[in-house]
Amino acid sequence: MEDYVDLSKLTKAEIDECIEKINENPETELKKYPTIGFDDLTFKIICKKNKEILLSLIYLVTDIKLDINECFLSDQELISGIKLKTQKCDFYVRTSNSIYQYGIDIESEQKRNITDEGLFDRALLSACKIYTDLHNKGEDYQNNKKSIVIYFYNDKYDKDKKLNKESIVITKLVDLNLDPQVTHDNITLYRINVKEAVTNGFKNEIKNDKMLIEALEVLSTKNIDKYLNSRYEVIKTMATEIKKVNDSMVDHMNSVMQELAELRHDMDLGSSYREGHKEGLKEGHETGLKEGLKKGTKEIISTLYKSGLTVQELAKRLNMSEEEVENLLKQ
Repeated sequence: MEDYVDLSKLTKAEIDECIEKINENPETELKKYPTIGFDDLTFKIICKKNKEILLSLIYLVTDIKLDINECFLSDQELISGIKLKTQKCDFYVRTSNSIYQYGIDIESEQKRNITDEGLFDRALLSACKIYTDLHNKGEDYQNNKKSIVIYFYNDKYDKDKKLNKESIVITKLVDLNLDPQVTHDNITLYRINVKEAVTNGFKNEIKNDKMLIEALEVLSTKNIDKYLNSRYEVIKTMATEIKKVNDSMVDHMNSVMQELAELRHDMDLGSSYREGHKEGLKEGHETGLKEGLKKGTKEIISTLYKSGLTVQELAKRLNMSEEEVENLLKQ
């Protein structure tokens, strides 16, 4: 096997060194960092180049077969995309089908700071935003509008963190005021734990489970050669497109650099609190601790505010008053 670098084990200093080495000698250094299909930029590249990959993933998860000629695919996240307060869609597929109108967001998620609760919040926010976008001003709300969010997530960068052990979690809206209770499918969330699905399968929750598991395998492995001869045409297509990214100096370098930048950014967010604690302890008394914590909190608040969170959202997440958040932002 090739001597690959495990990005999840790198320190901030090592990440900076990697970036410098890649810039100096990309042809040699990039061989140490094969990109996988679920890497953020690689996922966008392969789905943009071959829309059938995206529609196949939707079909394998939801059993909804979309006509490629009736789908509008928004793959403009790198430029603008569908923006929410705290996220952009990786890919947004909207149909013009005469029976049902679907708005589907497909996400590849493998950041260090991922939690089940955070993932659910983001998925629900995205699904609700998409559902409203499906309706035109002045028209009645109809049951032919369906909003779907699909999250594929794994533990690539945090192998010790234990996310929920279910291979797939499907969430639909339930009306608790009706008896018997009614489940609506206007909005549906799919959260798929890639590692658990590959290891344990879906226990008949997915109709095309064998093909989907192989799709998850090829999208999450560095060694894709064996999938180039898969019995499933879509798997061969995925493997081929991922190989093209790794063979392209520009695409490969951009993908690796983005992964390194994301890791570095997540480390900076996490270290702000740690540095605040450290500074306070070094002072050796309560005032120093408070100042250190204040400094760390201020850096966190500033970073998250710039990323799009509102004062109200920050106050809720950090268990602070809105006035405290505003005062720290002013500093």
